[in-house]
Amino acid sequence: MLKEDFIKEKNLLLEKDRNESFDGEAYKNHSLEEEFANAILQENKEKDLKMFKELSEAPFSAIHFSEIKKFVEGKNSYLLNSITALPKGIIHHCHIDALVDAKWIIEKVISSDTLYLKFIGDSSMDNLNVADFQFFKDGINETQKQEGWLHVKDVRNQYKKGTAAFDQWLYECFTIVPTNKEDIVYTENEIWDRFSRTFISIRGIFSYVPFTKLYVEEIIKRYSKKDLQQVEIRIPYYEPYDDTGIIEFSKMFGELVKTIEENQEKLNLVGDDYFELKFIISPVRNTKQEEMVKIMNITAELFKKYPKYVVGFDMVGHEHLMTLEAHIDSLLNFKKQQKKLGIDIPFYFHAGETTDSGSATDKNLFDAVILDTKRIGHGYSLSRHLPTLGPIIKEKEMCLEISPISNQYLGLVKDMKNHPIIIFLKNNIPVSVSPDDPSLYGYEGSTYDFYMLFMSFENFDLWTLKQLCINSIKYGSFTKEYSKEEMLKVWEKKWESWIKKIISNNKDIIMTN
Repeated sequence: MLKEDFIKEKNLLLEKDRNESFDGEAYKNHSLEEEFANAILQENKEKDLKMFKELSEAPFSAIHFSEIKKFVEGKNSYLLNSITALPKGIIHHCHIDALVDAKWIIEKVISSDTLYLKFIGDSSMDNLNVADFQFFKDGINETQKQEGWLHVKDVRNQYKKGTAAFDQWLYECFTIVPTNKEDIVYTENEIWDRFSRTFISIRGIFSYVPFTKLYVEEIIKRYSKKDLQQVEIRIPYYEPYDDTGIIEFSKMFGELVKTIEENQEKLNLVGDDYFELKFIISPVRNTKQEEMVKIMNITAELFKKYPKYVVGFDMVGHEHLMTLEAHIDSLLNFKKQQKKLGIDIPFYFHAGETTDSGSATDKNLFDAVILDTKRIGHGYSLSRHLPTLGPIIKEKEMCLEISPISNQYLGLVKDMKNHPIIIFLKNNIPVSVSPDDPSLYGYEGSTYDFYMLFMSFENFDLWTLKQLCINSIKYGSFTKEYSKEEMLKVWEKKWESWIKKIISNNKDIIMTN
């Protein structure tokens, strides 16, 4: 073989590899403007990679996100600013009680006259650890005092280390952001213990309906400004309460719908500014069978009553707790019940969020596929089952909802370059990018998830971003009020505007190249 033949064959294979990749269509049909914009983004990727050498000698992909965020926030990165403005379409995977910055929650907590806390375990005024929170509009009675309930304002004012230290403790209750590098935890089980504790702390605050409504209002205000058109939210089944006591979940959900519609009208979120919230009812996976059946019935009722807002069903919580197979009888009966009611509620199952290989937890991925899930939450372990499950997932177009920062935080991957997303993309598995529980990790929206991937993989380029955003719409949940085609048209306009902005901000660079 001659050297020129070797080079020719290599170039042909590389071109084939590029064109047949998941973003091959976007690449083959790209415009000259997109080519310019891509060159600018790639140049700025190199700048940022050099910049991060100030932080660590380790490759960017191996630095923990908490360190990256702390460092890049003060650097005015052009690439990060560009990805912030990227029109991202839809977020497929996030949890309602982990979307708004914890600092906003803390402001509400410390300013409330009706919020109380009760220390759990070895926690006390001298040893702040885990606490339950609850609102009592008329204060607490003697019995509740005996149970250990204390006014949050009193505890804060009396805390011997001062109010700032108390507020920091609250931040640690509502997030798993490490205080310093030494606190970073990578083991899956250890971090899940800490992760679960945050939901204990926020549960009593979030379950209070007046707070929930304020929180949802804040989601709309913040996320409608993040170049998103829709957010599909996992909402757990829980016992909501208001000033009259515990109320039905269905009643609370009706209040949320009212809040959404009022805020859409107030913020004029229509036309090109359209922004919508959708909900996937998601009980905890180790819920008892009888209770799970009840929740399924409530989901069916809500799906019929609010078809614009309730779009699916899932089960949440650490997959080690219980598999989908453990609920197989209830799930199959649920599908039969839907047929009788003339409805079809899609499944959006969490599955494969594990580093296990061959365990019951790992096999949960098989359960989700057999049950015909519409999308797969995480699907991290799919890389070990590609020959078997890959063709089925591709044929049925089951999109993987990938959350890279969450996967790093929860101990699945230490170095982002080892994330299996690149394997999925190269095998044309449908993929979208979502933040999962961003406020628990110290951020909001999905910008940082896109940034982490773009910076970690050499072959992530403008067309990778484009196809991921298109996928978010292609595999989104739609109802008759607003179609996929309508959203895609608006997104295309936003995309073109984004490209033009990158070029107009960098005319000097284009002229010199």
